[in-house]
Amino acid sequence: MGQQISDQTQLVIGKLPEKVARHVTLVRESGSLTYEEFLGRVAELNDVTAEVAAGQEKHLLFEVQPGSDSSALWKVVVRVVCTKVRLIETYNSGGLAASIVLRVKQLTDEEECCICMDGRADLILPCAHSFCQKCIDKWSDRHRNCPICRLQMTGANESWVVSDAPTEDDMANYILNLADEAGQPHRP
Repeated sequence: MGQQISDQTQLVIGKLPEKVARHVTLVRESGSLTYEEFLGRVAELNDVTAEVAAGQEKHLLFEVQPGSDSSALWKVVVRVVCTKVRLIETYNSGGLAASIVLRVKQLTDEEECCICMDGRADLILPCAHSFCQKCIDKWSDRHRNCPICRLQMTGANESWVVSDAPTEDDMANYILNLADEAGQPHRP
């Protein structure tokens, strides 16, 4: 009976689109994943991102968030954090090699595009995810959804452009003008 269900499951999975089938396989594999295998997968992910970013100053580093894996139900509560790091220098001395890694200040979504990680995020989608104009334009040429959450967009008028924050001088002048205008009627 158990074998028959397994055969039926394989038949159904064979008919699913490739992406869904891949997802089902990953979910099934994660059910039997040991903690050591999980850490190995995180290490593999770091190897892949290091390969992709070879020769670049910055790359992504994935780590298990401290304390998120201490429960017996670690598969449910574990968190993997992604940090942008900068490789400062590699020291190689007679078979010994060490790399100095500097963690780059983590920027908020409003400050940095999460696609290119270089451009300032100057456009916000209705789902509140933000990107630089160049990246979202390139994405929008082929897709009509958010690159992160896949929320459908119907047109370009659904995004907001983030204006530059006022400078210190702008703020100082504004406050001085408020003081100068104190006691006078407000003018729009």
